[in-house]
Amino acid sequence: MRQGLLVALLAAAGSAGGALLTWRLARLLGAVDDPAPARKVHDRGMPRLGGLAIGGGVVLALAVGALGGWPGASRVFSFPPPLVGLGAAGILVALVGLLDDVYELGPLAKLAGQVAAGSLAWAAGFRLETVVLGPTRWELGPLALPATVLWFVAVMNAVNLVDGLDGLAASLALLAVLVFGVQAVRDGGAVAATVAWAIGGALVGFLAHNVHPARQFMGSTGSLLLGLLLAALSLGTLRGRVGWDPLVALPALGVPLLDLVLAFARRVLRGTSPFRADREHLHHRLLDAGRGQGRAVAILAAVQAGFAACALAALFLPPRVRPVAALPALVLAVAVPLRLRGAGGGEGAGR
Repeated sequence: MRQGLLVALLAAAGSAGGALLTWRLARLLGAVDDPAPARKVHDRGMPRLGGLAIGGGVVLALAVGALGGWPGASRVFSFPPPLVGLGAAGILVALVGLLDDVYELGPLAKLAGQVAAGSLAWAAGFRLETVVLGPTRWELGPLALPATVLWFVAVMNAVNLVDGLDGLAASLALLAVLVFGVQAVRDGGAVAATVAWAIGGALVGFLAHNVHPARQFMGSTGSLLLGLLLAALSLGTLRGRVGWDPLVALPALGVPLLDLVLAFARRVLRGTSPFRADREHLHHRLLDAGRGQGRAVAILAAVQAGFAACALAALFLPPRVRPVAALPALVLAVAVPLRLRGAGGGEGAGR
């Protein structure tokens, strides 16, 4: 516990300090999100390479922990093949995000990068091979590869889509990593728990620059990297030995996944491309209903906290009654879109 807190504090300091550098780097490279009143929320050009600060904070904390001989961090840097592969996937997807932040890649190019990163994670051993639901286990067999890649791509896109208000994506990811960190501790995953502490600390440090009114955005660099790491953590341990539990993984990422599903369904039902951006995400509807950015983020964070509570309950309930924890999560998943259904939303892309 003490070493975990130290890892989190180091990651927070590294992320907060690194954000000062990424602010300047973003302006130097032209990675600035310009305002577009008809489509976006912010009213001034915003640097959007904050994801580099988040990743840098994580690496710094783990490196210092390894040099200090802390068990979890030391194992991260002993370079077992799975963690090397996940690191390669992280570098790849961060590079895709960086190119998107600077040059604004097309959706197919970003998707190709996400699929490649998910495939690298699978090759490294981060595989959705076993689905655990209460006392029941299902082996996916030959479906493991497509299921794994689909899960990684879905989570990366989900985090990317909710990065539309100051502090929103970082706040929701922080709640998700809390769940996966507790899961790692329960399952004896020292490496996964240490990585979760580092990610959580880095998010807290970045939020110092990202809460409303934000001074910079995490950009695709941050949202895609966070999505990759959260997808890996959700597999049970960093190598997925425990199995993927949908009663934990889905509510832990409740708001981002709900927004992703709604966006996909909305666009397909209208006969438009699933990649076509619109201004009807959950956070846009809250803004259209008269909530300011700060209040909209607080509302969605509260909803995410409700989902996280359901996930934590599923972690500790006896297997046979564990599905009961899904009931309030289902109620939230239905009630939130219905409650916001009346709020307007125009075409165009959010941030």
